[in-house]
Amino acid sequence: DLDGVRVSVLSHTDQLFHVLVHGVRWNAVAPLRWVPDSMMILREAGLNIDWHRLLNEARRRCLVMSLRKTLIYLHEVFAAPVPADVISSLERMKPSLTERMEFCMNGRSRSLVRDIFYLWFMHVRTSCVTGSIRLMLRFPSFLRKFWKVPADKSLAGFLICKLVKRIGSDPGDVSGLGRAS
Repeated sequence: DLDGVRVSVLSHTDQLFHVLVHGVRWNAVAPLRWVPDSMMILREAGLNIDWHRLLNEARRRCLVMSLRKTLIYLHEVFAAPVPADVISSLERMKPSLTERMEFCMNGRSRSLVRDIFYLWFMHVRTSCVTGSIRLMLRFPSFLRKFWKVPADKSLAGFLICKLVKRIGSDPGDVSGLGRAS
């Protein structure tokens, strides 16, 4: 209850998962806010983090590598109270090739091509569709919904405009791929 209004909030476990997964994605300004946010959640939650559920969510959502990197970092650098068996479980989990590719992409600077790959991985992870062909056929519809492109507008035209805007913001990047570091 917040000022007489009923509200719903994430559990400590879900909030921690959310902060960790979003904290690991590359950003032009290092998103270090995930560190104090995570530490605050761990401090507030005490023993109320459902570590088993956290690990299952990471496995189910193909986000083991993100959780592994962030939890180990918090544990080693900030002495976060992450149980040893959780760390060892994360280290034993074998992420799929797709998850490893997504993790690698998320650690790099943004570009239109990387953004489309990021959205592809999101589509694969969140889709109820099985089979590569069906996933590919539904991807344009996913992009249209994600970017809120009206049905009467061309998705290809929208992508070209996006590419032109991106190149306009960085004239040295004629590919839209991002500059080499």
